[in-house]
Amino acid sequence: MPNSCKSIIKRLRHNGAITQAEYDKLMRKLDGWIPVSERLPEEDERVIVTCLDIYHEPDVDVATYDRYSEWFKRYVTAWMPLPEPWRGEDETSD
Repeated sequence: MPNSCKSIIKRLRHNGAITQAEYDKLMRKLDGWIPVSERLPEEDERVIVTCLDIYHEPDVDVATYDRYSEWFKRYVTAWMPLPEPWRGEDETSD
């Protein structure tokens, strides 16, 4: 489903039906990343983050949000919730 949505959004942008800013916002929503400029995680929530590494290059990591954390404020550009852990198949079901 997301791939078909992405192709429709790309076509809308190509045809001039939406602005570049609207395109960027829609594509971010489909990717699941939430820019820190739009919203921050809940306090003490563990999330996947896009952050800048020591060379100021984008990297992906897992972090816990703390509103007092200078690292999160300075280096994290976007985040997304962690997925549910894989549980495997229930061995008791037939």
